[in-house]
Amino acid sequence: MDMVTVQYRKEYSSALGREMEYKVYGNRGKPMLVFPTSLGRFYQYEDSGMIQELSP
Repeated sequence: MDMVTVQYRKEYSSALGREMEYKVYGNRGKPMLVFPTSLGRFYQYEDSGMIQELSP
């Protein structure tokens, strides 16, 4: 099985007036945007095991 590539990114959002952190998983397939729960962090989806579950 191929390893999923992971890119950590941090960019300034002028709309929010602060730095925003996010991760990009993989480099092919259908793009998918996931938001954490209201008190979650940007890595919550990974911590819950969803990246491994969806990688095949």
